[in-house]
Amino acid sequence: MQKPRPGDWIHRFEYWLRRASARHTLSTAGFRWTIHSANMVKTVRSLERSDPLMGAFFRDASEADVFLDIGANFGVWTIPAAAGAPRLGHVIAIEPAPGPYWCLLKNLRLNNCADRCTPVAVAAGDHIGTTMFRIDTLDPGTGTSHVWSGGSAAHEPTGALWSPEPIDIVVPLFTVDALIAAVGSPRPTMVKIDVEGHEGAVLSGMQHTIRNVRRLFVEIHPDRLPPGLSATRLLEAIGAHGFSVRECQQRGRQLHALCDRPHA
Repeated sequence: MQKPRPGDWIHRFEYWLRRASARHTLSTAGFRWTIHSANMVKTVRSLERSDPLMGAFFRDASEADVFLDIGANFGVWTIPAAAGAPRLGHVIAIEPAPGPYWCLLKNLRLNNCADRCTPVAVAAGDHIGTTMFRIDTLDPGTGTSHVWSGGSAAHEPTGALWSPEPIDIVVPLFTVDALIAAVGSPRPTMVKIDVEGHEGAVLSGMQHTIRNVRRLFVEIHPDRLPPGLSATRLLEAIGAHGFSVRECQQRGRQLHALCDRPHA
């Protein structure tokens, strides 16, 4: 397979997709996954151990629930929600990174649940427009790509697609409120947020949507939060919407917070 020229973004991504499509599928925890790295294997294998927070999040879910997965990656939460038992009424999966989004689409097809999920290739934030998005690595198993404000909005990405250097691209940016209206979905009742330090902006953009949410899971990245916003302040902002923190666990540099709101 001939390598494209380093400056040709479209052909670089096409080259990566051709390489990725030659990889394997793995069946684990009752689901099938397209696998492109050891990190992806490790991630899906972890589902066999039943993450207690993930289990608590979905414990009383039903077909009356709509699940919004913000930062879906290749579908670690989306696939069990759309194809597991009990199945939720519908799933909306937001993932702006091209590689993980492609894997997400393939995993939906592998698990015969594409009709139960609306995947959307945008970033979520506090306004509508475009934003720089940094792809730290092309390995979807790491899940570290993020909205980045450290550069100009040039449309030509930086970095080589087959190198370890970060790649900066421009992606569409929507508020959750605008996105839910655009896709015509019922308002979500359950929401997961994993956006690598962009949590505050996402919450600011879902002031209408959050009124209907009864359960919220937030993966907080304190070292990536903007100046003036701490994990404590973020949890206080969530509490201002009527949520109580049911569980909060430190996992490495991250805080995983499971929040409930009675009578939502």
